[in-house]
Order: sequence, then structure tokens, then C-alpha cells
Amino acid sequence: MQVIKSTKELDNQLDQLKKDGHQVAFIATMGALHEGHLEMIKDAKQKYDTVVCSIFVNPFQFNRKEDFETYPYRLEQDKALLIKNRCDILFLPSVDEMYPNKPKMDYKLGELSTTLEGEHRPGHFAGVVAVVSRFFEIIKPTIAYFGEKDFQQVAVIKWLVKEFQFDIKVEVFSTVRDSNGLALSSRNYNLSEEGKKKASLIYKSLEYCRKNYKKENLNQLLEKAKSILGEDFKLDYFEVVDEETFQTVKEANQIKPRAFIAAYLEGVRLIDNMSLI
Repeated sequence: MQVIKSTKELDNQLDQLKKDGHQVAFIATMGALHEGHLEMIKDAKQKYDTVVCSIFVNPFQFNRKEDFETYPYRLEQDKALLIKNRCDILFLPSVDEMYPNKPKMDYKLGELSTTLEGEHRPGHFAGVVAVVSRFFEIIKPTIAYFGEKDFQQVAVIKWLVKEFQFDIKVEVFSTVRDSNGLALSSRNYNLSEEGKKKASLIYKSLEYCRKNYKKENLNQLLEKAKSILGEDFKLDYFEVVDEETFQTVKEANQIKPRAFIAAYLEGVRLIDNMSLI
């Protein structure tokens, strides 16, 4: 595996590979890799000639300084996992390398910037657009993989591809879960073993919504789902919205309803979502 820190070096390397006919798959990460990342790499390795993974903790997508400062850092472990799973290139840029100039942060994302993560993490999605657009400009991949767990973020990236006319396919990879249903996340490294067990209640609450979506009044459904979590969780939100418009579902007759949750456990912010049909 090549480790490249310079955008110029990466551009030169990929330019030669593309001239040789290689299709490039890109997987953006902030490190602290888990099985969800590795499953994407395995899938990409089966389908594409060259797999590029990035590790870059983007300061512009953290609206809380403490979240940025406590984000798990496991670079040596991450490198070992990437080598084991046959990643071809690790792009490991500095902040200055990624942002030689101050990035644009005033994107018109409409409903995406005012609901769920957009409402509770102001500026977060502008930071996502800034970093992903920069990666796309540098790498120019054939395809880019993103996880379904960050469903609203995926919608933002699809908006980005359309808005800026990037000739890049977005592959939405199904959420990878542990044996108890907990969605795998880099932030899970900050949970205690007991916390990880409790965090599986998020999955159980979403499953309750899915199984009872058309059986109960929506307000009642959400209240019962929240009660499954108990008192250890501090909720940011637990809502059912249309997965295409992100508008709140008021009745159980929407075509594509999806439940979204964000909650703190042991001071760690966890998110998850699930289609209800």
C-alpha cells in the first residue's frame, strides 16, 4: 500500500493509473476504521482496479470543539487494517494540504440544512460538502462509497454530485452492525463495553418503529420507541421523515418513511436510521 500525503503526488499517481485504464474507487474516512469501512474496501477491491482510502479528520464539519478533540485517533492500527484488506493507496493529507485556501461554506442545501443533523449541527453539512468536493477534485474517482448509517449525509453528497456535475457514481453501502444490532461507527471506540451493550437499544427502538409503523399513531409509536432507550440516553432527535424530501411524516401513508435518531450515551453522540417499509 502506498501512503501519499501530497495532493500533487496523488494526482500524478492516479493520472498515470487512469491512463493505463484503471477505474478508481474512493472511500473517505476519518480514521478509527471498523468493519463497516473494511466491508466497503472488500467490495471495491472485487469490482475496481484501484482503491483509494483517505484518513482525514475534517475540522470544518465539527460544530462542537470537544467532538473534534475527542475523535478517536488510531493511525497505526488503521494502516495495518488497510494493508491487510489490500487497500492500494492511503491518502493522508494535512489540513493545509486539503485547504490551501479557506473553503467556501455557504451552500444552499434547502431542507437538508434545516432538519435532523442540519438543525442540530449547524454548519456540519457545509463542512461535509467542502471536504468531499475537495476530495472529488483531487482524486476524480469512478465511484465513491458512503455508508447508509449517515443517510442524510449521503443525500448531501448526492446533491453535491448533481450541483457541481461531478462524473462520479455514489455507492450507498448498507449499514454494518454488530451482533446486537449496534451500527458500527468510529465513535463506538469511545464507549465502554457496557456502553456498547446499552447502545444496542438504539437498534431495538428503530426495529420497534419498523414493525409497528402502520399499526400505531405516529406520536404514540415514537413515544414507545423512545421509552425503549431508557434514561441513559440524551436525545437530540428521534423522528420519522420522508427519506427523499426529509420532511416530517405526520401520517403512516408516506411512500418512503425512515426513522432517524441521534442520541448521547456516555457523552458519545450516536446516530442511526432505518427504513420503515
